[in-house]
Amino acid sequence: MADEPARRPAHAPPRPINAYAIFLKTSYAWTRKRLGAAAPELAVLDEIAKEWDALDEAGRDPYEALAAKDAARYSRAAASYRGAWTVKAAPGDRTEKRPKKKQKKAPVPPPVMVGRAAAAPPAAIRIGRALPVHDLFAATQGPAAPPAPPPPPPVAPAPFQLPPAAPAPPPPAPAAPAPTTIPGAKYYDREVLMAGKWCPPLAQNQQHAEPRPGERVVRWCLYDPDANEAKPWRVQWKEGGEKMGTRKGRDDVRVKA
Repeated sequence: MADEPARRPAHAPPRPINAYAIFLKTSYAWTRKRLGAAAPELAVLDEIAKEWDALDEAGRDPYEALAAKDAARYSRAAASYRGAWTVKAAPGDRTEKRPKKKQKKAPVPPPVMVGRAAAAPPAAIRIGRALPVHDLFAATQGPAAPPAPPPPPPVAPAPFQLPPAAPAPPPPAPAAPAPTTIPGAKYYDREVLMAGKWCPPLAQNQQHAEPRPGERVVRWCLYDPDANEAKPWRVQWKEGGEKMGTRKGRDDVRVKA
């Protein structure tokens, strides 16, 4: 019987993910919503692959940067990991419990008498002379024990006092707010304020695959604060069959409700 193939233990550092896997995780939800719940899984994955192929080098740079960070994370974790990288277990390898052996109890030795009676019985008993009951008890027990000392005088209890109150614990430090956006990542569920009107994202344009005449829809928004702090959002939209891009401020981009 062939051995079971080696597998990776659960506590080993997880392998790094590539740029396309990060893009797949980011785009799956809105692609599934755009195609509908009845669309097969293969169609959703094929649509995501087409979107990836359509990205230019600038569009793939954020995902490549995130993949490089995850690869560095894996290198650090692998350098400090000391466990096994592969484990294997033969099928049906079970250890049966063996019944425990009963341990024999050691025989209890007879009690040993202390005092004169341990060495030899009294002379009155050896010769068989009859003694009163109290004399016989005294002869077998040896000399009488000294009287117990008198108990110490009672001590007055200490007056009752409340224990000192424990100091109040310091208030917990406020938790750091979770980041709402990831630098270098694209978002497909944002609407953008253009010419005093909020333009919806293309991912939620369910009725039309392309914008209608005179309609403007947002293709994606890329959060890039390093390039321009005042206008950290790079926005690409479609209007009349053409793709156009611009930069927007923080208050000009929001999540589509």
